[in-house]
Amino acid sequence: MLTFRPILPEDIVWAGPSNSLERNGVRNIQPDFCFTNIFIWQQTYGSRIARFEDFVLVCHEDDEAVFALLPAGRGDLAAALRAMREYAGSRQLSFYSVPPAMRDQIEEVFPGCVTFAASRPNYDYILDMQTFLDLPGSTYQKRRYELRHFARQMPSAAFTPMTPADYEDVRSFMAEWCSHYSGEDKSGIQAESLALEAALTHYDALGLMGGVLRAEGQLLGFSIGSPLNPSVLCGHIQKARHDIRGAFFTVAHEFARMYGSAYRWLNCEDDLGQPGLRAAKLSYHPAWLEEKYMACLKSQSLCAEQLA
Repeated sequence: MLTFRPILPEDIVWAGPSNSLERNGVRNIQPDFCFTNIFIWQQTYGSRIARFEDFVLVCHEDDEAVFALLPAGRGDLAAALRAMREYAGSRQLSFYSVPPAMRDQIEEVFPGCVTFAASRPNYDYILDMQTFLDLPGSTYQKRRYELRHFARQMPSAAFTPMTPADYEDVRSFMAEWCSHYSGEDKSGIQAESLALEAALTHYDALGLMGGVLRAEGQLLGFSIGSPLNPSVLCGHIQKARHDIRGAFFTVAHEFARMYGSAYRWLNCEDDLGQPGLRAAKLSYHPAWLEEKYMACLKSQSLCAEQLA
């Protein structure tokens, strides 16, 4: 029987990039399978981790349902999927953030027992790094103007690598950001604050990359990310002043300039279905949107009857 437990920073040694989804033979471009992302968001989702042979298993659960990432690693994927089915028992088992290329593999293990639903709010925005750095042609004219406008308005502004000396200002900036939200929007921002705190507390252990935008010593924005693999850089948390035109895009662009030259792609993660965030990320003209699906399994008893 599988045993799930809280995720620890030191788990990165065995559950990090070496045990990625790519070892299932699938391109791993999703931050959902990035150890850093899993770790910093575990307090919000109640995520826990287990090991099955050479597979990393991650799930959150309650008395009625188990929500899991696909097993990531090397070996008998079918056995790992069945182990999750056995662990769920009579509870509903669903796999979230399923890449299109994995749908057939799940269906092969549970024929006729799986329904798939597209999860558009969770699609990732994948940018061509060099194009994003160069901002060429008329397509990016407005974005180039934003950068120039910000530079004219804030001539003393500079984007520098994040260090421990910046952490308290970053925390205060996030607290101020939270104060402008209420209701469901505020709960989402508060969850992001918990993720930020985990990131700052374990910044070095998680191999994070970050930068801060300051003018005259005042923090105007920040960005934190990490590599997903040798070709993909992920941006995890990014914030900037609402009231300063071009500040947000300047943070995004400067982060890519500072850390992105060694990577082919920049994953800007999802939009959570928020119209403003969706419009902003679409305006970056992504190379493509990385589709994700929810795979819901029928109950164990129904599957047993169907497969008998």
